[in-house]
Amino acid sequence: MPCDEEGEYLEPGQPPLPRNPNDDPADWWPYENRFSFELAELLYCKARMSITYTNLLLQLWSQITARHGELALFTNHSEMLETIDATPLAGVPWQCFDISYVGPIPEEQPHLQWMRDTHTVFFRDPRLVVQEMLANPEYEGSINYAPTQVFDKNKDRQYQDLMTGNWSWDQAVRSCSNML
Repeated sequence: MPCDEEGEYLEPGQPPLPRNPNDDPADWWPYENRFSFELAELLYCKARMSITYTNLLLQLWSQITARHGELALFTNHSEMLETIDATPLAGVPWQCFDISYVGPIPEEQPHLQWMRDTHTVFFRDPRLVVQEMLANPEYEGSINYAPTQVFDKNKDRQYQDLMTGNWSWDQAVRSCSNML
């Protein structure tokens, strides 16, 4: 049953408590407002509109808003992408490290420049990412925590996600056999 931070059960039908009580639901930063967030989501994520068409749409939009003395939500595709890139994603910070090849480098093979270069790898701590995902109420009721084997009508094994795979099944069977 849903409960608060102290473990007290919530009343039936009561909406879940915010993950961070300091979050203001009216704060859409770095977007101007909810509408500009939804516009960016529509153009970039859902419609996957091309740069050319996005710029054209935003240019037409800015002409309309200028007539009313208002500013456009985004002036162009680049500004929209900068806003999207500035969007905070949960509480897991980005980290990075540099890596380079340390083995022998064959002479006179220019296509192997990658062996001479230093490469930066950006990542987020996978353990913390999984914790954030599991704490996200959007996934409530959608995650199967138990390993399972799924078969179709022909009795062929079906693999859909981590919990239908061999590894998770083997881990559960190993854990159970250790308990006996």
